Amino acid sequence: MFHRLPPIDREPEVGDLCRLNGAEGQAHRFREKHGVGMIVKKHLISEKSRAIQYEIKWLKSEEHMRFFKDDIFIISDVD
Repeated sequence: MFHRLPPIDREPEVGDLCRLNGAEGQAHRFREKHGVGMIVKKHLISEKSRAIQYEIKWLKSEEHMRFFKDDIFIISDVD
């Protein structure tokens, strides 16, 4: 039996723990390699569209990658 965390419905902030959102098979393989991540920086892509990418440091692999809000799932907030 799997227990799911309730979604945290707010904008991601620096310091939040997150994981990759998406199809279970692909997201599961990604989690096995990289683990969970922590948001370390926000990047404004363009002033016109106000699109933001979040730089995430993956804790298991220590790699940095950028994702949009829809691509990540917040599992723990900094509050």
